Amino acid sequence: DYAYAHDAPDGFPGDDYWPAEMAPQTFYPPAPRGFEAKIAERLAYWDGLRAERRGGG
Repeated sequence: DYAYAHDAPDGFPGDDYWPAEMAPQTFYPPAPRGFEAKIAERLAYWDGLRAERRGGG
């Protein structure tokens, strides 16, 4: 079911829209420097929230 992001307490419902027969893929690996390092931190934070909400965190 679709979860409206604005209804989540932190604005991140952690939904996954990958087809069941496909493993999730990373299309953007940020560089570990400059602003991209901050982007990497945010992506890791979201990955942690997603895992936590699925019972794996």
